[in-house]
Parts: sequence; structure tokens; C-alpha cells
Amino acid sequence: MASQNGTDLGVCAWADNSSLVMVMSAPEEGKRPDLDRLAGDTRDLRAEAEVPK
Repeated sequence: MASQNGTDLGVCAWADNSSLVMVMSAPEEGKRPDLDRLAGDTRDLRAEAEVPK
């Protein structure tokens, strides 16, 4: 989790031999980030972005 101007942001990341990707999510006002959802969304993005070698 990170904070910007007093707002908590969810942060997930992955790295491999050719990339470093960070995904950030801002929650609805007054709420905390849903880290489980962010992690799932990040896994889905990684699955789409990976290219078989």
C-alpha cells in the first residue's frame, strides 16, 4: 500500500527477465483499497501480457 496526498493506494507488482510492472488502484472516497481484488486483477493482466518464449 502507498499513500498520496493522504489517500491510500493499492499497489501490486511483478517482474520477470524483461519487464517490471506496477499496478495501482485508488479506492472510492473514504474507503480503503480492495487489495484482494487488485491482486486478482494484476494476475489477470499478467496472464494477458505474458508472451510464451
